Amino acid sequence: MLAVINLRSPGAPPLDGNGVSGAFMALTYGGIGWLVASRQPQNAVGWILMTVGLAEAVETFTSSAAVHGQITAPGSIPYADILVWLALWAWVPGYSLVVTFALLLFPDGRLPSRRWRPVAALTAIGLLMVGLPIMVSTWPLRGRALITTGDVNGIPELAQQVEGIGGLLIAVAALMSVASVIVRFRRSRGLERQQLKWFGVGASVTILWLVLKAFVTVPPLEGVVTAIIFVPLLPASMAIAILRYRLFDIDRIISRTIGWLAVTGILAAVFVGGVLLAQAVLEPVTGGSTILQPIRPAQYRGRDVR
Repeated sequence: MLAVINLRSPGAPPLDGNGVSGAFMALTYGGIGWLVASRQPQNAVGWILMTVGLAEAVETFTSSAAVHGQITAPGSIPYADILVWLALWAWVPGYSLVVTFALLLFPDGRLPSRRWRPVAALTAIGLLMVGLPIMVSTWPLRGRALITTGDVNGIPELAQQVEGIGGLLIAVAALMSVASVIVRFRRSRGLERQQLKWFGVGASVTILWLVLKAFVTVPPLEGVVTAIIFVPLLPASMAIAILRYRLFDIDRIISRTIGWLAVTGILAAVFVGGVLLAQAVLEPVTGGSTILQPIRPAQYRGRDVR
């Protein structure tokens, strides 16, 4: 509600896919984590998903409350400057646990073997090295400037270096966690293999979405819609796999999905090819006017085109 109210303030940051992603991570990871933990409390994956949801809930609330208390209605929310400070580092455990421990412990909540303990230790060290420098160095800078400009030039260089090393450690731990899933899959048989297939589908689609999101500029509305669609896929696939709901349908789902994508691609190619062919054939009749060519602004000269 605070985020919606903040939209009326001209100085507030716009609501985009990133903000909605955090809110939906809070809802989906927290809710699905509770669902898993309530049925299999001995499985650490459910508790990790709940922790991710809690971290994103704190980050989402503090961000919106800080903007409201600092920009939209200054003074309306007490300790808004502290909320700004909380929002700066509350995301760290959420995103870090998703790409490390959630993968490393899936699907049974235990490490693949004792040899993977250094990866868990590396994750913990990386979390501390990323979170603590932000917490300590931004405390004196808390306030409106961090919201409107993201001005963190006052952070000591040492803190930035430590944070960078911590981020590198988490990245290495994330790659090792992905490797652990691959190792599990190669060794798995029967039910565990089906669990990992479900997870692989959700993870593949989520990774594809993140890659496209990094390289393609998406308008705010489309960013919100795609966040709503893709954010729940990973925790949902993990929950289905852990709770073992209709696991053996995954091969049929994959084959039908591939078939649907192939047919859709062929139909799209036939349609575009037909349009281009008709365009080439009719060009002498239409005088060079093309179907796929957009109408130029010059054609509206003298008209109000608003």
